[in-house]
Amino acid sequence: MRPTSSTILIVQHNSLDVLRLIYAFARAAHTAPIEFTRDGVDAVAQLAGTGSYQDRALFPTPGLIVIDLDLDRGSGFEILKWIQSSPDLAGLPSVVLTSSRRPQDVARAFALGAHQYRITPTSLSGLCRLARDIDEYWHAVRAGAPVPAARRS
Repeated sequence: MRPTSSTILIVQHNSLDVLRLIYAFARAAHTAPIEFTRDGVDAVAQLAGTGSYQDRALFPTPGLIVIDLDLDRGSGFEILKWIQSSPDLAGLPSVVLTSSRRPQDVARAFALGAHQYRITPTSLSGLCRLARDIDEYWHAVRAGAPVPAARRS
C-alpha cells in the first residue's frame, strides 16, 4: 500500500451532514486534517491523485476514508471496489457511515473491504460519540496497530 497521510477523507453527499461530522470530530479533539467531497468521481480522483488532485503536497493520500453509500456521481460501493482493486490503496482503512441498515448493504460493504460499518446517529451527541470512536480507531491505526477486525454498529 502507498504511504498515506494523517488526512481523513469524508465522502458524503449531504453538506449539512459533512458540517455536523466535522463539528463532531472537533468535539472529539481530532486534530488531523479532514478533507471532504460530495461524490464518487471526485473521491476516486482524490484517492488516485489525478486531475486537480495531482499535487500530493496539497492533496496527500488520505490515510482513512469515511464514506456514505449514497453519493452523487457514484456510490460508496463503487469507491470501496475501486480502492480494493488499486494496488497502491488496497486495504486502506475505511469506515462506512450511512443510514442504511439493510443486511445486504452491510454484507456488500464488508465484502468490498470496509473495516467498519456504522449507522449515522440522529442526535448530535450520538454523532460526537461516533466521531470519538472513529478518532480512537484512527489513532490506533496510525500508531501501527493492525487494522481491527470489521465492526458493525
